[in-house]
Amino acid sequence: RTDSLMLGSLRMAQVTSIAFIVAGLIGIYIVYKKRTEAEIKQKFSEEDENMVNIVSHCEVHSDVVI
Repeated sequence: RTDSLMLGSLRMAQVTSIAFIVAGLIGIYIVYKKRTEAEIKQKFSEEDENMVNIVSHCEVHSDVVI
């Protein structure tokens, strides 16, 4: 049977559902990728800040011999 609501062997409702599922998966991937990039940048900036604090602490107490 062929009518205007068919695209090949799929009904338009099925095509629409597949399109929205694919769009949702792409959206989830983009959000996850941006979130992980932001977490990595934040982690490295926190580590850099900690290293600066350690180095400045060592400079203040440079007269201490270990």
